[in-house]
Amino acid sequence: TTVVTTEPVTEDIPDGTMYGDVTGDMRINVADVVAVNMYLLNPEVNVLTMEQKANADCARDKKIDTSDSALILNYVSMLVPVTDLGKAPQ
Repeated sequence: TTVVTTEPVTEDIPDGTMYGDVTGDMRINVADVVAVNMYLLNPEVNVLTMEQKANADCARDKKIDTSDSALILNYVSMLVPVTDLGKAPQ
């Protein structure tokens, strides 16, 4: 059985990946948290490009979920440094 996934593969990080910048405006702010959460609520309506998905996968676990949203929110809230966004799992 072949499984096809549309989630980003984070081993090959695309050029231009800016973890946390889901909106693509070169800033990481609450709009990015909202964009991830809207995608999670309804990915068919709130579509993300592959670049946006790569930027959203802040936990680097090959999926976009609430852990990514929480990481971005923690950065926006100044609880974690930007270096924690996109940090490879240990």
